[in-house]
Amino acid sequence: MANAPKIMEQIEFTKNMLSTKKVHVTSGLKNENHKEIIEAFNKGLNTIKEDSTFDKILKEHNIK
Repeated sequence: MANAPKIMEQIEFTKNMLSTKKVHVTSGLKNENHKEIIEAFNKGLNTIKEDSTFDKILKEHNIK
């Protein structure tokens, strides 16, 4: 990617959000562990929200 440095010089990053979208996690019903996958994700998400890790991640990436 010899052009990568030139392309990066043309990109401007902003700290302001242009849009927001909700994220959904899914697992196909054919996956025998689909319930456990979703439950584990939700449990982990709740844990990082409760201990403020989620907010720290958002602030680190200038999202909140």
